[in-house]
Amino acid sequence: MDTGIDERSYNIYCCFSQKHNLDFWILFVDEYEGCVYGNTIKALDKPVTIGSIVYPLIQTDRFNKTIRYWPLMHMAKIVNITEFQSLKLKQLSNRSYNYPDANTGI
Repeated sequence: MDTGIDERSYNIYCCFSQKHNLDFWILFVDEYEGCVYGNTIKALDKPVTIGSIVYPLIQTDRFNKTIRYWPLMHMAKIVNITEFQSLKLKQLSNRSYNYPDANTGI
């Protein structure tokens, strides 16, 4: 499994990182897994092949946006969120689909 951000945002973060000589962290709040995870751009952009997928993976989505993906296994877990926080985030989400379960794929 993987997660990603749009390429335009990624490029902005890279420029910021270079301008300020800082390694930029990208964080994801996952209301379904109940945690915040992420890593630095430098760590995430190290090439890795998982199965037949080479990461970072750059694809154009159905809305013609370019998305950069990284494997979840390269994310560092930062903190757990509470069940209440998770529920609130799910209520605020505009996502119209559920992620498949990491164990079953369903």
